[in-house]
This record gives sequence, structure tokens and C-alpha cells, in this order.
Amino acid sequence: CLRVNATISRVGGHLRLALSISRRRRVPRRQRKAALAAAVAEAVGSPTLCFDCGSFSQEMTNAEISALARQLVQCYGYNRSLPRPFRFALAGLEAAGSILAALDVHSASNWTMERKQLAPWECFSSDRQLIYLSSDAEEDLAAEATRDSSVVLVIGGLVDHASGHAGGLRVGAALRVAQAQGIRTCKLPIEGFVTVRKPSLTCTAVVQILAGVASTGDWAAAVRTAPAMRCAPLAKYVRWK
Repeated sequence: CLRVNATISRVGGHLRLALSISRRRRVPRRQRKAALAAAVAEAVGSPTLCFDCGSFSQEMTNAEISALARQLVQCYGYNRSLPRPFRFALAGLEAAGSILAALDVHSASNWTMERKQLAPWECFSSDRQLIYLSSDAEEDLAAEATRDSSVVLVIGGLVDHASGHAGGLRVGAALRVAQAQGIRTCKLPIEGFVTVRKPSLTCTAVVQILAGVASTGDWAAAVRTAPAMRCAPLAKYVRWK
């Protein structure tokens, strides 16, 4: 787009008008909003939501990779709409070529976020506290962790269309990865409010629940108001208490 600058000065009793025209690249409105959301997240000291895209990319089918890409699109859009957004990151991209290709369909190259080539445990500094989320973990995630800027909440980039796939190798996959790296693991404490007849929640549901807890500090309210808990593909596996 063109930008016109006007300068008025007085020369020998006469007014002089000088015009200059410059050209600058127009930034799409979505990209401007995403940049603003990222700036807000940085300003308020939000924790980082980091998706581990490298640990499971070789295990998923093309259909599962496409489904993961759609979930990441939903997560990014939902986070961008929050009054207090999380900092958003994708890690393990060096080993996640197929996921990147699927994300390119959704113009993910224009997203405002951190892009890490290495795995989460290799790319964040030692002053950041990594917590790998897993439904198989024994420790409950504290609500305070969703508001702590020193925390990196790692979400496994895994979609499993067949529960117990390949003889159950995917059940507990995130827990195994975290334990192999010596990373602390936590689960969302939602058992008192809902039963999910599936090994894990979708990435979208996890992000929505975390956002609700960060806002209210109430796990029950966060679970019940998360849109993904009442929509396909997760709704058919949910039983409310």
C-alpha cells in the first residue's frame, strides 16, 4: 500500500507544502491480530504452550497427520482470541516434515509463534520449567501453572484414530517420551467432572481447558465450558458426571 507524508513549512513569508510517497507491504489483518495476541502474551507473562511435533510424526498415518494439522489450526485460532493468550510454540520441527507440509495448507508459515527445530527439552533454557502433559501421569497439574510465565506446558502432537493402535503402542506414548527424557509429567485433573472413554483428549480440548483454568482457576468450569468437549470427534466419548 502507499503511504503519503505531508510537511508544511514557511519560506520567506510563503507556505511550502512538501509531499512524499512511500510504499510498504500490506500486512493481512489476521497476521496483525496474531502479532498483537503474541505481544499481549509476552506482556502479561503467560506460560508457553509447546506442541511436541517431532516425537510422533513418524508413527501417524497421513489422515492422522492431517487431523493433527486441523487441531493445531483450531488451537492457534482459539489462543489468539483469548484476552490473555498463551505464548504458542511448535518444537521438534526438524523431524516433523510431514506435519509442516500439512500445516502449509493452512498458511501456518504466517502464524506468529515460536518455531523450534529441536525437541522441547533441547530448545528451552534451564530457567524454564517443562511439564509434559499426559493423561497417564500420576501428578495433577496445578491451576497456578497455567498462569506462570516460567512454565512450558508441552502437549504431544499425536492423533490416534484407532484407540490401542498397533497393539497398544500409542497408549501412554507421551508419558514414555517424557520419562525417557526425565521431564516432569502432569495430567489435567478432570476425572471428578467427566469420564472420557478414550486414552487422551484432543489437542483442541486440552488448550481450551487450560485457557479456562488460567482465566477462572476452576477446573470444573473449564471442563464444562470447553467447546471441544461437546463437539465431534470427542463428544461421543464423553460422559458427564
